[in-house]
Amino acid sequence: MGFYQKSTDFDLGELNIENLFVSDFMPAASGTHVKVYLMGLMLSKSEREMDNRALAATLRIPLQDVLEAWVYWEKQGLVERRFTQEEDPSRYDVEFLSLRQLYIQNNYAPKHKARRQESETPSTFRAQRSDFKSLIKSVEKITGPLTYVERRDLGTFWDYYFSDESILLRAFEYSYKVQSRRQFKAVKTLLQKWVDRGYATLDQINAAIDAESARFSIYREVLHLLGVNNTPNQGQKDLIDKWIDVYGFKPEELYPILTDISKKTLSVNFNYLDKHFEKLHNDGILTYEAFSAAAPQPPQKTTRRKQYTIEKEQTYSDEELEALLLNKTTDSRSR
Repeated sequence: MGFYQKSTDFDLGELNIENLFVSDFMPAASGTHVKVYLMGLMLSKSEREMDNRALAATLRIPLQDVLEAWVYWEKQGLVERRFTQEEDPSRYDVEFLSLRQLYIQNNYAPKHKARRQESETPSTFRAQRSDFKSLIKSVEKITGPLTYVERRDLGTFWDYYFSDESILLRAFEYSYKVQSRRQFKAVKTLLQKWVDRGYATLDQINAAIDAESARFSIYREVLHLLGVNNTPNQGQKDLIDKWIDVYGFKPEELYPILTDISKKTLSVNFNYLDKHFEKLHNDGILTYEAFSAAAPQPPQKTTRRKQYTIEKEQTYSDEELEALLLNKTTDSRSR
């Protein structure tokens, strides 16, 4: 009696994962970070040569996510990035470190070595951690208590993208108080959008918010004219953006044209409206004045009155009636 594993007829390879990674590191990491680590670890044990771009393509994720993952794992002490002299900052080697060795160093290091490392810790790091604690307090005044995962995600943006506390607070204030989107996930989406657009200063972000607020008021006005009271969805936003940015309709011209088009049908939908605006754009009609001039005129109603001849009632004697009767009889025989 014993324990054994059935042998296979062919070997497709296997990946050995240290238990420390699963128990101590994986629970606190995001799913993307774990995928990047495991795929990179597998490639490190094979003879295939791949860079970060190829790794991103294999995992079907953005290159930026791969680079962020390596920064994260390097901070955890699991890997080290080995940069080359190439100008492309995404091209570097990744060396995987032993988790067992890391565990021993952290738990059984000599006391004098530990004291030396503590004394060499930069004071700026402690100051930054203090700033981050201040940021957490300010954010929680808006959102309420944050979970561990939310604090970790906020720390990711704070570490890698926006070290300015005012930018992160602006994201929470705008999402929670202006947009009434009271979810941490919505703030993450907003911050990621700012990162993708390359915003780096509070002035850039405020300008973008002002522009977005102006466009959102256009969305609401269009829906109001159509009798829709719901918040505009992404499909509706995309079509309205196309009418303004691609077709070139100014909002003050768009509104009256939209009103007239919507009167022509009982069932108004955005695809129906988009076909009309596309035709107007192709015909070079971008103003309400031009739209009104090009609209077919309804046929004019005639005001003729039919004329009727009304004969006055006449009174005849017996002799006159007999004579009239004789004349009609003679006329009919002669024919």
